[in-house]
Amino acid sequence: GISVLYIVTVSLSVIGAYYIVSASAGILSIAYSPITSVLFPYMSYRHGERGFETISQTLGQIEGIIVFAVLSVSLFAAGASRPLIELFYGRSYAADSLAFSILSAGLIFSALSTVYSTALQSMKMTHLQLFAGGISVGALLALLAALSRPLGANGVAASAVISSAAGAAISYAFIRARSDHRIRLHPRKVITPILMLLVLCVAQFFLG
Repeated sequence: GISVLYIVTVSLSVIGAYYIVSASAGILSIAYSPITSVLFPYMSYRHGERGFETISQTLGQIEGIIVFAVLSVSLFAAGASRPLIELFYGRSYAADSLAFSILSAGLIFSALSTVYSTALQSMKMTHLQLFAGGISVGALLALLAALSRPLGANGVAASAVISSAAGAAISYAFIRARSDHRIRLHPRKVITPILMLLVLCVAQFFLG
């Protein structure tokens, strides 16, 4: 994405700014990486012990934790993107806060993509894992070609988020076809982070 942005803008300052916001958004992965790092050995053990049924049960538990944790962190960062960027990097980078918001809000797709890819791997379906990854990369390249020139850094950020969502959706479809797994989330795991975002936005509006 950064390489394409450079081709489009030929500006090191733009590239530097996008690199800063993308790296900052990447730090937010700490909200799910500790969980996903131990997921593969655990799911592989459960799958070897009792088969595909345990994969669905494990995913049902993990999805709720991941969705609540990631949305709580990512939506807060997305809503407070401008003050956060100004606080850590200065006002000169505030113009790139929208790209940071896009990447932060889309972190949930990266998290779910990682979870589902790990599930496919633990189910010994690496060919489908690779296929989903290939589709995601293909979508990223196509979106970069379409969005990076008219939208610049924001287009690159949107391309990354959409391609992650595509990878997550395809991986989920493969898992559902094999194990009959379906996402079942308690509404509060989604509603609570959204309410936190709304409160944050209202507070910022009144505080200027």
